Parts: sequence; structure tokens; C-alpha cells
Amino acid sequence: MKIFVPEETRCELLHFLTTLAGSNILFIGGTGLIGRWFFECFDTVALEQLDIDITVTGRVRPSWLKDRYSSIRTKFEVLDFHNTSRLSAVSNNLPAYNQIWFFAAPSAKETFEGASGLSKYQMALSSASFLIDLVSSVSPDLLIVASSGIAVSAPVETNITELAKDAPQLFGINDSLAHSKRVLERACWEMTNEFEVNASILRIFSCYGPHLPTDLHYAFGNFIGSLTRGEKIVVKSDGRSKRSYIYASDLIAMICLEVLRQLTQKVSSRRFNILNIGSEKPTSILDLAKVIASFSSYPNTAVKVLGEQDASIGNRVRSNYVPDMTYCKSLNIYRERVSMQEGIASMLP
Repeated sequence: MKIFVPEETRCELLHFLTTLAGSNILFIGGTGLIGRWFFECFDTVALEQLDIDITVTGRVRPSWLKDRYSSIRTKFEVLDFHNTSRLSAVSNNLPAYNQIWFFAAPSAKETFEGASGLSKYQMALSSASFLIDLVSSVSPDLLIVASSGIAVSAPVETNITELAKDAPQLFGINDSLAHSKRVLERACWEMTNEFEVNASILRIFSCYGPHLPTDLHYAFGNFIGSLTRGEKIVVKSDGRSKRSYIYASDLIAMICLEVLRQLTQKVSSRRFNILNIGSEKPTSILDLAKVIASFSSYPNTAVKVLGEQDASIGNRVRSNYVPDMTYCKSLNIYRERVSMQEGIASMLP
């Protein structure tokens, strides 16, 4: 499986990396799926070494992380937000970075296997505390924090805007992850005031691409797994809930364009931004299953609908989880170049 990067996106990534020449970036949580997509997209751009250094942190170094890409040098540092006793020592011994990208979150496997709400909230608190200490000591030019659309609510059948005012239920049994995102968002806002750091919060919605797990709680991944194993695609609910899915390289392009916008805009005051990152094209879970089942290389794949009540692992149940991308478009950042058929094809063996 290889990530598909359209030529226009390659050109934008080339410009992005050229602008980053000489940067020293701390990529916290860069060992996850989105981190992997970042480096695979960067690796498609054949460049001379641009003197870009990225320190990637995580609990364990993944086998896919290289020491050198076409234009980037990387190194790995162990950083575990479940081990709070070491966080202060780690933050005090890190070198200066001009950018911090914060993408740390509970792993999908932890969520799927029933990590408690308290453990997720504790991780959010320790992450926010670590990040505050780090930003105060490093004083980066830019802070990028990955959040999620689950941090806010919107009326049923309404796409979710950046300014949605409805908060998760205070004592909702499946809202701990949503509240943990809000903790980080608030910490980011306070840091822009206290330390005058430029910051962007990226509310990332549903995404897909190569390496998406096929055995966890992702409907998209589960359907792909069933397809490649020659099994029926099973929709556990009635399939009417709507989602939208952005492909990996389009997601990375939008994130890079927001970083570039923050670095290059001519504004003297501090810059704080909240931005939806996702697709504006809704599709029902049932229609998604049918699209995946229709691939000609896997003929006669059946779709079975169980019609059970919607259940959610770790997050609240939503009938319409689709971002409003109006603001993103106004910044000329919205990108959706890869069709779902092209994206699915890149995920198949």
C-alpha cells in the first residue's frame, strides 16, 4: 500500500518544505497514523537535503520511521504521557525548537480495548501541563495542536463549524475524549495570551488512507478489512448516520497550508486560529459500505445491515459528523483532490 499524492499536492508540498528549510521541529505524537502519512507524503517529493530537522516523539519508535528522508533528517525521543513522573525532566532537557506540532492522543487500540474515561482525561491533563512547560521554556515561533470535531457539538443534521458553542455533556459516559480535546484547546488559547506564541488548533474529522487499522473501531477500516478477506461487509447500525472522509494526502496538504499561512502572513500581532480539517461531502455509513463493496477487483462482496442501535467506543454517538468547511475555504486551504475511489484503491493490496 502506497499513499497517493496528486501532482498538484506534490507541488504544494515542495513549496512547503522549501519554506521550512533550516527549521527545527518537535513533532509530539508523530508516531501515529497521521505522522506516518506526513512522512510518506514528504518522501514523495524528491529534493536535495533542505536542512530540516524533525524530532519525533512517542512511546515506542515505529519500524517505518526513517532516520533520513529526501529533504528531512529525523530523530526519535521516547515520550509517554502515561508516565507523568518523567515529563518535567524531559521538557527541561529538550533543545530549542522553532515549531512544535502536537498530535499526541490516546491510541486507537487503547480506545477500542476500553481505556477508561479517567485515563484519557489524565493523559489530557498531563499533556497540557507538559505543553505549557515546554512552550514557556522553548518559546517557539509556532504551535500546531491537533484536536477533533468531537470537541464541540452541533444541532442534528447541521455541519459543525469552528464556532459551534455546544459543549460535550458534562457527565456523558462517552464524552471523556471530547473533554480531553477541550482541555488542550483551552491550554493552547491561554498560551497564546501568556507566552505570545502563534498557534493553530486543527479540528481533524474522519480521515482514511493506507495503514488505517482494519480491526479496530473505524467503519472505513473494518469495511476494507472485510473486503480484502472476502467476507461480507457488515453494517452494525441501520447505516443512516452520516460521516465525511478526507483522504490522507488531502489532509496533510491542508495541515501544511495552515502552517505555511501562519509562517508567512504579514501580521504583527499574535495569531490564534481554530480550523476544521476534513471533507465537506457527507456519505452515510451504508453508502460507504456499498462503495467499498463495489470494487471490481473483489466481485460479489455482499453488504449486510444488522440495524442495531448506534453504539460508540469512547466518543458520543453522532448522526451527522461532517465539518463546515466555509472558513477553511475562505483561507484558500481546503483541498479535496483525491476521489474516494482513488483513495480506496490505494488501500488495497
